[in-house]
Amino acid sequence: MILEDANASRIILIRLGQGDDIYESLLAVAKKKKIRSGLIISGVGSVSKYHYHVVKTINIPILNEYTRGEKALDVLCIQGMIMDEQVHAHITLSDIDNVIGGHMEKGCKVLTFCVITVVDLSDCKISNWDAS
Repeated sequence: MILEDANASRIILIRLGQGDDIYESLLAVAKKKKIRSGLIISGVGSVSKYHYHVVKTINIPILNEYTRGEKALDVLCIQGMIMDEQVHAHITLSDIDNVIGGHMEKGCKVLTFCVITVVDLSDCKISNWDAS
């Protein structure tokens, strides 16, 4: 277990428009705002295209299974971390019959809009938290 105390230095609100790639936009914000350690605490909106992966095996190193498609879906949630200006985010999507999601990849395109909230934790070091 790793524990870190953190203080939020700022909250960044992001509004994406039609056609924006959610993952690439988060990367651009992380670089532009120089976020070394951050939490993606919320994300809502809709997508026209999606791309994510989920773990496929229980053995280390794990194998991933990738899913992509083109369909109007609501974004129920985006959560994750920014570590050294890199993004590790998960996305949950739904239509009237299904809920899907996993580790977000490039290719999640905004349909109408998407609003994401990022908390900058400038005094906290989480760069090594995305390792096995």
